[in-house]
Amino acid sequence: LIETLGLTADGMTAHCFYVNTGDQDVAMSGSVTGITYADSSAKIKENCTVIILARRTSATAVTMHIVGGQ
Repeated sequence: LIETLGLTADGMTAHCFYVNTGDQDVAMSGSVTGITYADSSAKIKENCTVIILARRTSATAVTMHIVGGQ
């Protein structure tokens, strides 16, 4: 993920938009090596849009943040 997003130094970020067009809330969680969720209880409400921010914390790890949609 770090290489794909072009995060070449600690503290760099990449973002994308996620649009939940479904009829239920979506939670960003799970267990993936090198990915930490800043708030694993955050939910993206139905019919909401959020920004997903990936911040490089080391050469092998990122922290994912959800902005909005809650």
